[in-house]
Amino acid sequence: MMTAMKSMYSAYVHSPATMINIGMLCCVQLGSDWFRAEIKQVLSNGYIMVILKDFGNVQLVTAKAIYPLEGSLIKTPFWAVRCGLNNIAFISFCVNKNPPRQHTQKKH
Repeated sequence: MMTAMKSMYSAYVHSPATMINIGMLCCVQLGSDWFRAEIKQVLSNGYIMVILKDFGNVQLVTAKAIYPLEGSLIKTPFWAVRCGLNNIAFISFCVNKNPPRQHTQKKH
């Protein structure tokens, strides 16, 4: 699929998406590669948080990297599957406010 996407999006002249809505499925260019993604959040600094639907990881991109997702790519099921453990809460985008202390070795 990644090779097909690269061929499809590199062969045609595409314009970046003009409307960016949370929950929108799109295609994102990261370097020379293309990924199916979903827009999760538009940040105040101009970046857009997307989740790569075939890998599950989160990326920050600019609007110039977001392109409309072609119809044939929407029909193919996404590869990443969200899962969890029973009775374990999922905390999304957690920042540790209490980082571990650095241990220093005592000199003897």
